[in-house]
Amino acid sequence: MKGFTKKILSVVLALTLVVGLSTTAFADHQYKYWTTYFSVNENDNPWAYEGVDCLSFKETSNSFTANINKIGWKIWGGHVDKKVSVTKGKTYVVSFKASSSKIDKFVYVKVGPDKALAYSFWIFLPAGKTKSFTKVFKAAASTNNNLTFGIGGDFGDRSDDDAAVRYAVFKRDFKKDKSYMKSHEAKPGDSSSPTVLTVKDFSFSQAPGKVTLKKAKAVGKKKVKVQWKKAAGAEKYQVQVGSVKKTTKKTSFTVKAKKKGKQTVKVRAIVGTYKAPWSKAKKVKVK
Repeated sequence: MKGFTKKILSVVLALTLVVGLSTTAFADHQYKYWTTYFSVNENDNPWAYEGVDCLSFKETSNSFTANINKIGWKIWGGHVDKKVSVTKGKTYVVSFKASSSKIDKFVYVKVGPDKALAYSFWIFLPAGKTKSFTKVFKAAASTNNNLTFGIGGDFGDRSDDDAAVRYAVFKRDFKKDKSYMKSHEAKPGDSSSPTVLTVKDFSFSQAPGKVTLKKAKAVGKKKVKVQWKKAAGAEKYQVQVGSVKKTTKKTSFTVKAKKKGKQTVKVRAIVGTYKAPWSKAKKVKVK
């Protein structure tokens, strides 16, 4: 009986260890603003050899910097996530600047999990250059999940769960076959390549619609004071009086027109490089 009990305890202990390993091997690291997963840095991960080795990670609310020792050869062997929520059919804007310090790097960005994918796109980062990106999309699904930056190496030869989808998106975005990655990522196609990957000025919001223009009146020599309602999701606004355009973060602004007489006044919201439609115009007699 004692031998049987020992066997049962051994089986229970073995199962406990297996369950423990399976739950910790793929654990994400929750920072204050972002969540990360780097497989090489996870203890007891049997697939660590194919993933990203990150030496350090720094963050702010709208930026992160990953000091990567090697990019690996599995795109999901390293990813950085930001919690977002989207509703199917509504339009959203994601905007950020990104750079890769030492190597040319492809990064796959997706909104939502594979089974409720709202949108996804690829970006290409030439070594040592900072590039700006703004994507406007109508959500294909509702999700209260993550916007994910897939930052591991991808050389167009993977067969994981979402490979068919992301390679189709690659062809859509770059008009190239997936094999193009191998000759253009890293040095080239070298999974042991290091780099510092940075994303900054990140913003994500529902796309602002037309601004509601409240008032526009002449207040002095060639000057027009314009007031409007705050637009949800707007980072700033562009005000136009005649041919003069000015940008502000306020909802009230005074513009000096180029000439006297009747001038058309309108305002629009801006997120990143996305510019919403102009408001309904007003006519003002400039003195």
